[in-house]
Amino acid sequence: MLLHLLSHQSTTHSHHVNVDLSKSLPSSQTFEPRIVVNKLDTKGLISYRLYRDSCKELEGKFVKDLSEVGRDLKNVVLVDDNPNAYVFQPENALPVLPFIDDFNDRELEKVIKFFENAEGVEDMRDAVKNYVSVEEKKVERDLFI
Repeated sequence: MLLHLLSHQSTTHSHHVNVDLSKSLPSSQTFEPRIVVNKLDTKGLISYRLYRDSCKELEGKFVKDLSEVGRDLKNVVLVDDNPNAYVFQPENALPVLPFIDDFNDRELEKVIKFFENAEGVEDMRDAVKNYVSVEEKKVERDLFI
């Protein structure tokens, strides 16, 4: 499991993003996490990286405790496809669907759009709450179509 804390810099705020890339590639492939992150972070915005050894094990599940990263949680977003990972700080969690060999997957594009729209937001937890609410409404709407 690979976790990263990225700084999202704007003119007035510095936000941090925790991204889990453990399922970003098919499990049959091996990859060097640092290489993947370096390709994603072409502007050098990643200020802090966390890996599986930074997680806590709780009832046999790996969880992420953002209170231990030493950052103001109003500036932290955790992007993960596993709800178990963010049981300690669900208000900081930007849930995404797991990637399963689907090259039509658009989750990363949604995450990018989230951060573009969150530019200048004072408390990222408010942006997460709004995003989650909108996504839930889309799912509900799609169920009735």
